[in-house]
Amino acid sequence: WDVSQVTDMSYVFHKAFSFNQDLSNWDTSRCLSFDSFFWSSKFNNYVLSWDVSKVTDMVGVFASSGADIVSPFNQELSEWDVSSCKTIGAMFQLAKEFNQSIGNWDVSQVTDMSYVFSEAISFNQSIGNWDVSQVTDMSYVFHKAFSFNQDLSNWDTSRCLSFNSFFWSSK
Repeated sequence: WDVSQVTDMSYVFHKAFSFNQDLSNWDTSRCLSFDSFFWSSKFNNYVLSWDVSKVTDMVGVFASSGADIVSPFNQELSEWDVSSCKTIGAMFQLAKEFNQSIGNWDVSQVTDMSYVFSEAISFNQSIGNWDVSQVTDMSYVFHKAFSFNQDLSNWDTSRCLSFNSFFWSSK
């Protein structure tokens, strides 16, 4: 598939339960939205090579509804340029295997990170140096993220309006 002109990839493989094909050669450099791209799919393949530098919406990219299937995604994303992202809400929600280093991500433009690691029960990586100073919604960020135990004391949360259930049912 030639996806080099596509700007919106929202819901492309949404609920494609068995989908797990190699997409590493896709040219995603024009894409602005990945909203729910792999939501509730079994995708667990290499996407580190994707150019996501223009993407503003990563809501639920690797998430799952839980009722249908639990996302097995656990691939390296450390080199993704997410500096244009405004929302990463639920990006890894119910991605129960995900535990990759993403501490170097530039999330300084993000305003919504609600549910980003909700029920991502394996995630325990250092993200304490993230610039979250623009975030206004941190609801359910680590809800049931049982493994997460990292220092977040450097986070500037002065603009955040909602911390609803931030660590609810976490350890």
